[in-house]
Amino acid sequence: MKRLITIITAFSLVLALTVSVFAYGTYEQIKEKPDQPITSSSEFGVRVNGYLVEFPDEKPFVNSDNRTMIPVRFVTEALGAKVSWSSKQNAAVIEKDGVKIVLPVGRNEMTVTRDGKESTKELDTSTVLQNGRTFVPIRAVAEELGAWVSFSSAYNTVEIYNDVLSPSEIDQLHSLSVRDYWQQHAMDSKKAMLTSSSKYEDMSEYVLRNTRAVYDYELKTPNGLYFNTKTGTLEDKMNFMAKAICESMARSYSMEKYYGITATFRTDVSCIFTNPVGDSTYLNYGYLTINVPKDADVAGYASLLKTSGCDLSSLQPGKSYTFLIESSWEILMGKDYGLSRVAVYNRTNGVDERWA
Repeated sequence: MKRLITIITAFSLVLALTVSVFAYGTYEQIKEKPDQPITSSSEFGVRVNGYLVEFPDEKPFVNSDNRTMIPVRFVTEALGAKVSWSSKQNAAVIEKDGVKIVLPVGRNEMTVTRDGKESTKELDTSTVLQNGRTFVPIRAVAEELGAWVSFSSAYNTVEIYNDVLSPSEIDQLHSLSVRDYWQQHAMDSKKAMLTSSSKYEDMSEYVLRNTRAVYDYELKTPNGLYFNTKTGTLEDKMNFMAKAICESMARSYSMEKYYGITATFRTDVSCIFTNPVGDSTYLNYGYLTINVPKDADVAGYASLLKTSGCDLSSLQPGKSYTFLIESSWEILMGKDYGLSRVAVYNRTNGVDERWA
């Protein structure tokens, strides 16, 4: 019997190791064969809300002013805007949520109408018409539409987000630097990403291009979120993960039935990264808001959460509190969520307090 147990245990260990290797691969293997490679330094990718934009004919390029020029229709439509052409003005016209942007070809300016007020803004390069496609300096246009724009130098990819978080919120969450800790403890294969000025963008691209989901399994949450690795893409997986993290964090800190206190968590794919200090785990930054009604049992709530290292004894009835949270997660097969929370840190006001 002891021999049988030993054999089973050894087999289980080998199986666990095999799952780890096949599910995630190594950085070197992935870097050599990325899922969606950028094949040359002159070729650019553009990502909107976690998804790479497909350009069926004309591709983005860098012009003589060293500005990234993007075919306007595909990106702005991915941002939820309507694009049309004005023959009278010889210009591309973009409209979204009451904002109208007119980009005349051959001119380094755009006219923006917002709340009925029109203004002309200077651009640092001109809009051009090339092979039937209108190319624009995408940063200026996307930011005018309320999107956050950045660039991953490691993957030559423009990143644009206008999903859950605002541009100022993304910038704030990206400023929660633990760079010194990462550089000291990072795996050798991931240290290269920490030398870039766009380290968050590079780590985000690493996840979106290289996370392996080779087994056919389903991920479900109690609130009905669903993902199937057999049919879903990497981008689908990360968007599912962002929503599932929001649900999981809200459920962890909401205790309305017993203490009258509710919580919400806000994040999106712009703030999910590979973990430099561990393999097959993910870092996420987001905003946890705890709402405390006037009749809430704060003492009971704080006492319960204190067992996980979370000190909320200073909460006051009738107020809401928002915390900047860093959490780390694993995707596990066969679990209700498909997610396993490894750790949670409160990084509000420079505080580094472990909550789980």
